[in-house]
Amino acid sequence: MAWDASGQSWTAAELVSDVRRVASLPTTSTDFTDLVILREACDVLWSFAGWAMQQAGDGRLVELLQRPVTALLTSDYRASSECELPPLAVADTVESVVFLAADGRTETRLVRVDHAGQSAFDTPVSEGVPRGYALVGSRLRLYPRPSQGGTIRLTYQRRHPVLVPDLATALGTVQSVLGTGATTTQVTWLTPMSGFVVGDVVDVLNNQHPYRPLIVGATVGVPVMPTSLVLNVAASTFGTLSMAGARVVKTGTSPYVHYPLELRAAVTEKTAANLMRRVGDLTNAQASDQTAQQELARVMQMLSPRVKRDHVRAINPSSHLRAAGRRGWTPR
Repeated sequence: MAWDASGQSWTAAELVSDVRRVASLPTTSTDFTDLVILREACDVLWSFAGWAMQQAGDGRLVELLQRPVTALLTSDYRASSECELPPLAVADTVESVVFLAADGRTETRLVRVDHAGQSAFDTPVSEGVPRGYALVGSRLRLYPRPSQGGTIRLTYQRRHPVLVPDLATALGTVQSVLGTGATTTQVTWLTPMSGFVVGDVVDVLNNQHPYRPLIVGATVGVPVMPTSLVLNVAASTFGTLSMAGARVVKTGTSPYVHYPLELRAAVTEKTAANLMRRVGDLTNAQASDQTAQQELARVMQMLSPRVKRDHVRAINPSSHLRAAGRRGWTPR
């Protein structure tokens, strides 16, 4: 699955280079390292660019996540009836929950069960086709518990990941993938690394422009070795794309900016303004702020599916004459 805002994107390294150019920050600066710049850029993406995308699109940045009932719908509290909410769901909220039966045809949109009414559904022995769901902490609980295999489809607003450097020691680079079962895939690393453990939730990102996410929210299974690991997803999920060079990152991080390229100038100027203000360069910081606002206004208008303006009702005066003629009135 791909995030709907990821059609055109750029790398974190390119963002750092752009910000250094605008703010005149040398690469040898010990105060403004790449990590410091990326941290400031994250705040801009969350509070500035994300809001702009939502307003321009007249809606939210929505993502789909599908969890197999037979493999992942389990927890210590209520086995086979709960799953973890998506790690990047804003404020742990979901837009909708759908149960897709094992035949792949029958879909049931689940109804939210409020806390006050959960006791009426909370029977440990009841099983069947789920009709409702409740949010319990960071988990989603189904009512009743599924009596057969299927898939839970969650629609939610996804937060932009934290930007991280594209380093081989921190990210996994895929050499090849091989299906090892109906719902498992072995990923072999191009360079040995040991940054993942069993149970980690990861995303697989294409390393070629536009850096689309290929897999979202996969869990790391057994075994985990320096040269490879197992993901709890079917190999067919990767499709026919070449996986060589793809990046495997922990969910919540990414070496890419997954927003349209049209926002690149606004994000760069706003990040540079925040950094220049820290060192007391208020004049240039204000200039970059103004540039960012101008870019943002232009992009929001361009991305919006409709331009908001005053509507003028057009009336064809001849239509009144035709209507009067049908009623038997003839103008003189």
